[in-house]
Amino acid sequence: MGRSAAFRRAPKETGKTGALRVLALAFGNERAYFTALKIFAQVLDSADELGVEEQESLVEVLQRRLAECRRDALLEAVKLA
Repeated sequence: MGRSAAFRRAPKETGKTGALRVLALAFGNERAYFTALKIFAQVLDSADELGVEEQESLVEVLQRRLAECRRDALLEAVKLA
């Protein structure tokens, strides 16, 4: 799948990507936002080149990392409370 396809599948202006754009625009750094979006598209393109089993493994790794990140954020919030 080509780069343009990855851009079409990029997240909408919600969630973290939307927040990144808002921050980039607020600080006048739209170029940084588009650089990050380009990297995101390259990651998607690279994942598309993997086989199904490798993509599944990648998803599992990312899910574990997200769970760790959420757990760390929760622990930090509890410490601050």
